[in-house]
Parts: sequence; structure tokens; C-alpha cells
Amino acid sequence: MLDYNDIILIKKTYPTMHCNDKDFYMQYVTIEKRNPQTIYEFGVGSGEWIMCMNECLSYDPQWIGVENFVSAYTEEDYYGPLPKSPAELIEQINLKNFRHFYTPWEPILGEKIPVECARVDMNLKNWDIVTDHCDTLFIDDVFKPEYEFRLLEALNSDMGVLWYGEKEVCLIRD
Repeated sequence: MLDYNDIILIKKTYPTMHCNDKDFYMQYVTIEKRNPQTIYEFGVGSGEWIMCMNECLSYDPQWIGVENFVSAYTEEDYYGPLPKSPAELIEQINLKNFRHFYTPWEPILGEKIPVECARVDMNLKNWDIVTDHCDTLFIDDVFKPEYEFRLLEALNSDMGVLWYGEKEVCLIRD
């Protein structure tokens, strides 16, 4: 496993990623220890969380990115424009083991792709689609008043908190 300083050096090469250093390192350690073979990100945005985590990990999981691209057209990202189509996102992420879907239910319920691990950085209408199928769940921005509901929705399941980060929380199946 890489140490904290190594992870942060890698992370600095991804300037548009929305994840602070401590939380990202805790996610990395959790993923390395739990070794999920399939990792989802709900709300891919720039794709840099996936690209950076993939570079850090000691193995090559399958990556599932759920992104509907609404925010790419309705808001300016903190650090620049976001991909506006699946083709742009796939080209930007550029990993052979990455697949894009528009909605959570397509890969989970439609194709039955296991949700061994997931990071949520978008508003979901049906949290149970994720929490009923997920083993390790990272939720972004849970300490902002407008996003507190994310943690409350996720805790309304059989998942429990593994750790609290600075801006994110990790839940695992009890």
C-alpha cells in the first residue's frame, strides 16, 4: 500500500477532483483493505476521482460511472467545463475497465453489476437502489446542510458508519 504522502502526490496531478486529501486517502485505504472488484461513482463529473483512485490502487477493478450530464449544462464546475456526453467522459477517463451509465438502475438492476463499492457525489432519488446492493459506500458533502439528507437516507438501511472524514462518510453493510 502507498503511504499518505505518495497518495497526495498522485492526487495533486488531478486538479479538478472534488475530494479533500484526508478523505481521499481514507477512501484509498478502505478500498485496498476491502478489495472490491467493482467500484461505482454516482456523479462522475470530470472523472478525476476514478482516474486518480485507479492510479493509486494496487489492482484494476471494474469502474462504473453514473452520470447524466445535467450539471455539465446547468452549472460551471469549480475548475472548468465538465464532459457533456458519454463519448467525452469515456475519452477523458480513458480506462479499458470503465463503463458509463446514465442512471443507477441500469447497471445495478438492469445488468446486475455488483455494487461492491461506490462513491456518491450526486443527488439520488432512490437511495435504496444503492444501499440495498452496496457493501462499501462513500458519500460526499454530508456535512453541508443542503446535503445532510444523503447520510440520513443511507442510514435508513442496513448500512452503518465505518468512518467520518472531513467532508465525506464511509458506510459499510452491517
